[in-house]
Amino acid sequence: MATATYREPYPESVAAARGLPQPMSPEIFAKTTNGLRWTGGAYHAQPFEYVSNYAPAGAVSASANDMAAYMQALLDPERMAKAGVLKAETALALREPLFSNTPELGPMLHGFFDLNTAHGRRGFGHTGSLVFQKSTMEIYPEEGFAIFVSANTPAGRTLLDRLPALLLDVFYPKTHPARPRAKDPQAEAAKVAGVYRSLRVPTYRSEAPPIRYISELEVRTLPSGDIVIAGSRRYKPLGEGIFGSIADHDRIAFHKLDGRMRLFDGSGVFPADRIGFFETDRWLRWIAGAGAALALWAIVAAVERFIRGDRRGRAAAMVLDGLSLLWLVAGALLLVSISSWAGDQASYFYTYPGVLYPIACWALLVAAVATPVAAIFAFLRLRPTDWSRWLWIRNGARRVRRADRHPDRMASSWLQLVSLSSRDPPLEDCPSRALRTMACLGWVPRRRGQEQEGPLPAVAP
Repeated sequence: MATATYREPYPESVAAARGLPQPMSPEIFAKTTNGLRWTGGAYHAQPFEYVSNYAPAGAVSASANDMAAYMQALLDPERMAKAGVLKAETALALREPLFSNTPELGPMLHGFFDLNTAHGRRGFGHTGSLVFQKSTMEIYPEEGFAIFVSANTPAGRTLLDRLPALLLDVFYPKTHPARPRAKDPQAEAAKVAGVYRSLRVPTYRSEAPPIRYISELEVRTLPSGDIVIAGSRRYKPLGEGIFGSIADHDRIAFHKLDGRMRLFDGSGVFPADRIGFFETDRWLRWIAGAGAALALWAIVAAVERFIRGDRRGRAAAMVLDGLSLLWLVAGALLLVSISSWAGDQASYFYTYPGVLYPIACWALLVAAVATPVAAIFAFLRLRPTDWSRWLWIRNGARRVRRADRHPDRMASSWLQLVSLSSRDPPLEDCPSRALRTMACLGWVPRRRGQEQEGPLPAVAP
């Protein structure tokens, strides 16, 4: 493996300034392949994919000849021992199980995947994947067969998935017993349908939200009882939560753990949990859209009040208008910052976090903190002018106790308290009870001919 290297082709000046190892030699760099992207009806070469910050994933660059030597050593542990790399017994120990998430599927070996589940043969190997460079290495000791496949386009994943199995079936044919379907396939499928989220995602810092929502996959049922995962892979129910691919030997499993249904892929090391509607990106889009619509309504109402010269409840209204504007600005910054990542994995992989995304995150944090503060200020400003703050708080507490005893009267109790301000429009002008609070803030204009001068009639607390 003379040309295999963990080095990357960065300038020597960068290595010296940042304390990095020496870069890849120019001779080896000249032999590397560029990733290709299909755009505009043609393939376009992409820059070298740097992964120093993600190593060891994707860290080694090697030729097909290098990988052939490595696979020969994995097939023949004595060869590895003669090379002084590992003892023969140590090399054999790499094939032993390390752990298993579910007994029905293959375990994780010492640095390798167990391929028995995927191809129905005793084998081991590993895959590699960047944005454009994809590879797989599979070793089958009983057949004396090993294969390494590499591709430099995202579409090459299909070749990696299918070619090893096709070659095995051609050169080492094997009859696999038919796997019977479950007795009640529709019921089996119904148990596992839903939206799942991978557990191998960040859980903190600003990279967590975007990856969390792009890591969702849908398990959809078909009338036959089969399921479709992520819109492409189809599986038939075999019973006891096990599903088998209709295209190859791959199997997956579903089990309920800690009250959630969990999906295990064929390797058993990429689990995903089923999530509820309020955890999905669909709910996020709906609630974000509703919030944006409400904020826009508030801004339009503010402009209308300015044009009409309406000064009622001005302080409270300006606070809430400013809050609405802050949420709109923060949301717009977020959309602009992630727009290039939505359909381009390479853009996210190599440009995160960028310039705008951190600003958007800080703006959203400020908006979230400002929301309860603005709400408290607005309602304090809406207290009756002839009441002291202590009287307003005392009557508010009284209504809280009353609402606790009579939950069905909670909304009307609070609306009555807010409506006591002499700076508010008359509540009889509001078309419905649901609009009364907005009317008190000046968000709902009064109908013509019903203007009222002076304070509202006193209402007993």
